[in-house]
Amino acid sequence: MQNNKKEIPMIFRWLVLASVALAVCGNYFIYDIIPISGELLADQLGFTDAQIGTLQFWYSAVNVVLVLIGGIIIDKIGTRRTMLIFTAIFALGAGITALKGDFVTMAVGRLIFGVGAETMIIAVSASITKWFKGSFISLAMGLELTIARLGSFTSENAPTWGASMFDDWQKPLIFATFVGVFSLLMAFCYWILDKYGERKYMKVANVVEEKQDEIKLRDILSFDKSLIYVSILCLVFYSGIFPFITFAPRFFIAHHGVTLANAGKLISIITFAAMVLTPILGGLIDKVGRRASMMVLGCIMMMPVYLIMAYTHSDITLGGETISLVIPMIMLGLAFSLVPSAMWPCVPIIVQDGRVGTAFGFMTMLQNFGLMAFNWIIGQLNESTGGYESGMWVFTSLGFIGVVFSALLIARERGIHKHGVE
Repeated sequence: MQNNKKEIPMIFRWLVLASVALAVCGNYFIYDIIPISGELLADQLGFTDAQIGTLQFWYSAVNVVLVLIGGIIIDKIGTRRTMLIFTAIFALGAGITALKGDFVTMAVGRLIFGVGAETMIIAVSASITKWFKGSFISLAMGLELTIARLGSFTSENAPTWGASMFDDWQKPLIFATFVGVFSLLMAFCYWILDKYGERKYMKVANVVEEKQDEIKLRDILSFDKSLIYVSILCLVFYSGIFPFITFAPRFFIAHHGVTLANAGKLISIITFAAMVLTPILGGLIDKVGRRASMMVLGCIMMMPVYLIMAYTHSDITLGGETISLVIPMIMLGLAFSLVPSAMWPCVPIIVQDGRVGTAFGFMTMLQNFGLMAFNWIIGQLNESTGGYESGMWVFTSLGFIGVVFSALLIARERGIHKHGVE
């Protein structure tokens, strides 16, 4: 077998990476356009917090099921077909969402967007594995995630750089549709590159598509308790982050009187911290270990954030915003960088090689279940109470549950059942 690195020019690999990363960047942009447009949807269309939460609910609801079969689809039709088809589906969903100011129409659009988005992300991971396995794969996946999060960062700051769009609810959503078309163009570029690469390099460089592991019920039922603890932590941690982001712009505006543009800047602190700190903290944790302890630290850091924002108002400003908002958002950004950096690498440490795909699929399924449930719960709670304080207590409680299960993980990993997590 010849060396992949010598046979395939690095410029070709980086072109592949650029095409798929930019495609998923558009995916992230479209996902985050609903939270930042929430105030317009409420003011101009009369949407309630419950309805805004439900728009995000449908994205996650459909993926509780689709995550079970995404890998199988890739196995059947390959990465380039999967990516092109499902990018087209999520671009269509973005267009339907922008089509009409009717809640049902928009909910259908978000559901269709969800159908395409998550499977497309799985296809992106498979494509990077295909062309980078054995050569810079960790760097490639890290760069892909950073570029993807740039889509979220850009979406969250849209009221600043695209202020002229935010005088009408439809304009940001139409712009998001064009972003979806851009993603489709990038998926087509990947199609061309992948087909060219297979013809030119596959035989000489032994490039193959990785088979995607199916989720097997019998494996899930026999998972070690350490993996169960990590999976529950995954559910509660992400449920404390993304549903908060769904309602954060309206909370900042209603509760703290900030502008929509500044609300977007505050939210983007979380994304920016993850873009910069996640790879750094990941490398640090690889050296020092103590993954369960790091997860405890991240969840403890997360707990006071919501109550600080709910019950404190400071006249001291930093960058034009009150300290009572900037500092907790920095804390949340640190937690959002620290916990995932420690959590996801626990899976291959705990689980045997042949079951890693099942474990990742199981955790992703639980993650989507949590996002589905808490986007709906917090929206209903905000609506029924007429405020945001109750929701902030729910988010704080999720942080506490995360501490409990991280502590249980520490106890197990320091005992006779240890795997090397702690």
